[in-house]
Formats: sequence, C-alpha cells, structure tokens
Amino acid sequence: MLGHCEALLERESEDVRSRVSLVQGDMADFHLGSKFRLITTPFRPFQHLATVEEQLSALGCAREHLEPGGRFVLDIFDPDLEILTDYGRAAEFGEEPPFPMPDGSVVTVTYRNPSVDTVKQIVHCQMIFTVESPGHAPSRHVQEFIMRYTFRWEAEHLLHRAGFQVLSVLGGYSGEQVGSGELVFICSLR
Repeated sequence: MLGHCEALLERESEDVRSRVSLVQGDMADFHLGSKFRLITTPFRPFQHLATVEEQLSALGCAREHLEPGGRFVLDIFDPDLEILTDYGRAAEFGEEPPFPMPDGSVVTVTYRNPSVDTVKQIVHCQMIFTVESPGHAPSRHVQEFIMRYTFRWEAEHLLHRAGFQVLSVLGGYSGEQVGSGELVFICSLR
C-alpha cells in the first residue's frame, strides 16, 4: 500500500509531496515526534489488534500525537452477533462484483470465517481472490487474518481509559445512524 501511495504521490505537485510523509510501523508502538490536528484510523485497522493491551497501546500512541483541540476518529465495524455466531459462514459467502485487471484477467473476491473465538472476540477471516485469466485455469489466492470485534460500549470504555472524550458516534462517514454496520467515534482529548 505504501508503494502504491508513493506512486500516486509522484503525480502530485511538489507542494503536495512536501507535506506528505509515509511511515511504516506498528500502530500500537510508534513515536513520530510530531503532533497532529487530525488522526484517523479508516478501514478498521484497529480491529487487527488482538488484545486489549495492544488496543490501549495504539490509543495511547494516538493520544500522544494529537494536538490539544484536535480530533481522533476511530472506525470499527459494528459487530452483529447473528453473523458472528452463524457457523454457516465457514463456507464462502459475499461474492463481490468481479473487477478487471490491466492484464485482461478478472478477479472475484469472496470471504470465509472458518472460526470465531467468542471468548477472545476474535474472528479468523479469509479473503479469497479467484483470478480468471484468458487461456489459463482459474487460480485462487487466500489471504488469512484475524479481526477482534469490539462492541460500542467496550470501545467507548477503551477510549475513555486512553484519555479521550467521545464527542459523537456515527454509523458511517456520511453520518448514518448507529446500526448501519460501522461505528465511527469522533473524539477529543479529555
């Protein structure tokens, strides 16, 4: 992703490039030596932190880098217990619309949740990429990862423990009602 971002930045003006720094690191243990008016965690990376200790460490790093009066935005999915306890999801589900690649191949993405640890709140996930190329048999590539699901009130408690005040909770980036599948917490320093 950083390489892709670097390639996109090359297309930007010098003014834009001079204001961007790309850093690869651990979101639960970083020290950039700067403070920011806005820190955001889009697309749910927080949920790849498997323990409360890792979550609190990441929130602490965000707090240490946030300017007074700044905003911290935390994005997680709103856990649906019916889906999490649907053990039929061990089979593939949720086929995305196919998308073409520059080489003429077509990729389709499906998902599997082979197991859920309801005690640790960990979902073992798989994204399955099926690639169909002209003149070749379809190939499948599986990306495995875990996601820790965090309920709304648990997230608010974690944010409070980490020194944040929750200003509002939305169900998406367009201001949807909570219950729309996302939880977006807009926070300030306490």
